[in-house]
Amino acid sequence: MKRNLILFVLISIIFITGCATVNSEQSTNEPDWVSQMPQSATYYYSVASQTGESPSESLSGAQEKANLQITTWMESRIRDHLQDYSKENKQILDQETLDSTIAELKSEIKQIAMKDTTLVDKFISKDSKVWVLACYPVKKLDKSFPIFEQEFDNNYVKKQAKNF
Repeated sequence: MKRNLILFVLISIIFITGCATVNSEQSTNEPDWVSQMPQSATYYYSVASQTGESPSESLSGAQEKANLQITTWMESRIRDHLQDYSKENKQILDQETLDSTIAELKSEIKQIAMKDTTLVDKFISKDSKVWVLACYPVKKLDKSFPIFEQEFDNNYVKKQAKNF
């Protein structure tokens, strides 16, 4: 029984030491995603970097930039979707209504991006620049389209009512 316990402890120490060695080697090598953003049909990836006074400040700034990239991507996808939606419903696409809908939704889109974005990895380069890799699940955005469609329809109806 004691022999099994000692053997278990030794194997655990070897395993933990082995993992620590791998991680320290990885931290000195720049990950592939720093220079080549991952592509996926399931996730939208964002890579951002920041150099600041402290690593935590740099990490925060890089995460903020990554979220901004994801928010911008989301706005673009929503705009494209609403354009298609108006064509499918045989509505005359009113650019002003589309723009005002996107403007009204900006804060909501930003909140959705912040809530559902995941920090996948981070890397600190030799020059103390912090890099982050973040992702957002595409299906989550696709499931939100009905909410954006409703907002667009509401704005469209309001605009039509004003024209009468």
